[in-house]
Amino acid sequence: MSQHKQLRGTDLHAPSNELVENTSGSNISALTVVMFSGLGVYPKITPVSAPAQVIRGITAAAIPNGGQGYITALGLMLNINTNSYNVGDKLYAGAGGALSLAAAGLPVAYVLRKDVTFGALYVANTGVSPDDIAAAGFPAEAELEMLFLVVYPRPYKEFVYNGTGDIVDYNVYADNTKVIQLFNKHFAYDVGGNLITVATTNVITSLSKTRTISYDVNGEMVSMQET
Repeated sequence: MSQHKQLRGTDLHAPSNELVENTSGSNISALTVVMFSGLGVYPKITPVSAPAQVIRGITAAAIPNGGQGYITALGLMLNINTNSYNVGDKLYAGAGGALSLAAAGLPVAYVLRKDVTFGALYVANTGVSPDDIAAAGFPAEAELEMLFLVVYPRPYKEFVYNGTGDIVDYNVYADNTKVIQLFNKHFAYDVGGNLITVATTNVITSLSKTRTISYDVNGEMVSMQET
C-alpha cells in the first residue's frame, strides 16, 4: 500500500494504488491489466496473458521498461480516457492485458464516466481468479429438499387440476382432510452456488413442475423456464 503521506489528488479516491516497477522487457501502456511477476525494490509487474491469472491491478499511466509507476488495485481511477466505452460497461482482461468488453474470466473494472479526458473506472475483483471462485463454491451436486403443507381456510376447497397443473375446478367440503395439499420441493445448485433447478411435486396429486435457470459467464441470470 502507498503510505498515506504519499496520497495526493486522485490517489485520495483510490488508497489501494500500488507503486510498482516494470522489468518486463517492454514498455507497459496506460490502462493495462497486470499481474505480479516478482519483487525487486517494489513489486514487479507484467501484463496478464490469460483471464485465469491472478490480476493485481490496472496501470494508471504508461510505465517504461525499467521504470516505476502506479497501478490501481481497488477503487476509483479518475481522469482517464474511457471514451471507447459506455457507463455501466464491464471491462475484462483482453489480449496483452488490454481492457476489453469481451467477457473472459472475472470483470476487472466498471465504467463510471465516459469521457476522453475525465473518464472514470471502478477497479474490482483483483487478487481473485475464477479458480478461487470455483474452489469456494458449492459441490457440483449440492441439493436441498423441502417438504411442506398448505391448508386452505374455510370453506375447505379441493382443487381439480388438468394435465399441466392448472386449476380447472374445485369442490367445497366441510372436512379439511379433503384439502390438505402436501408438496415436495427439490433444489439443485451449480458449483458457483447458483440455483439451477427447482422441482416441485404435489405428493397428493402427483403433479410436478420443474423450473430451470440459466446464467451467463458472470453468474447473472439470463433465462428461467418452467416445464
